[in-house]
Amino acid sequence: MTAKNRRFFLILAALCLCLLLFMYTVQQRGTTGPLSSIVGVVLTPLQKGVTTLSNFVSDKLGYFTRYDEISQENEALRGRVLELEQQLRDFNRYKNENEILREFCGVIETERPFEYAFAQVIARDPDNLFFTFTIDCGSLDGIERYDAVITLDGLAGLVTEVAPTYSKVTSILDDLTPIGAVISRTRDLGLLESDAELSKQGLCRVNYLPSSSSAETGDIVETSGLGGMFPAGIVIGTVTEVLSENHDISSYAVLTPAVDFSAVRYVMVVKQFLPVEASAELAEQP
Repeated sequence: MTAKNRRFFLILAALCLCLLLFMYTVQQRGTTGPLSSIVGVVLTPLQKGVTTLSNFVSDKLGYFTRYDEISQENEALRGRVLELEQQLRDFNRYKNENEILREFCGVIETERPFEYAFAQVIARDPDNLFFTFTIDCGSLDGIERYDAVITLDGLAGLVTEVAPTYSKVTSILDDLTPIGAVISRTRDLGLLESDAELSKQGLCRVNYLPSSSSAETGDIVETSGLGGMFPAGIVIGTVTEVLSENHDISSYAVLTPAVDFSAVRYVMVVKQFLPVEASAELAEQP
């Protein structure tokens, strides 16, 4: 910078300083003159721009300083929403289970004293022709192998495998131990047994009926309770056809099971019950 330019800037700085002192003096006196007015006209837009810029920068800095706080609040709200959604799902599930339990209780109250375990179907075997399924109760819940499994509609099957927290149930369509059965109308006894060909159609059969007149289409078949494995009086199914054995000594009835195995969601496992003989003795007591 040349000496001439240096002198020019010094003079300009001195004039600005004098101008600022003059404005301060005028403000202290509470009056404005022509010169201060001119200076105000020039400086006011600059002051306004500086103030606006300052406010903008302050707002942005405030936003960034609160960003972490806002993020934490959003995370907390998102977590709360997820929690409420889960509570709603749990509520609907518990409501549904309570309604089913209430229906089961209505059935239980009409029967002899049974000890039950309420269970939910948690898995199915898609490759199993005979509708094997898994429930969420096991040995820790007092479940044992060969416990009877029922639904609101009737007999579903029995427990064939037990683990601590789950059990596998085999339906009455499979090759189970023969189950004592009775035709409700005639009280004729027979044995519920599986049949490979009938099972493909979702049907089963009651063998060893005394005669062709022991049952007819539409008759209800129940468990007889004989043998002590199943309680008496549980609906097995409805007779759809009565046929004679090849030797013509006895007849058998084809049944449509009362339970739709593909749609079972909840079951009751019968853990303890009074055998037929004990029930009869209690009934005979005064």
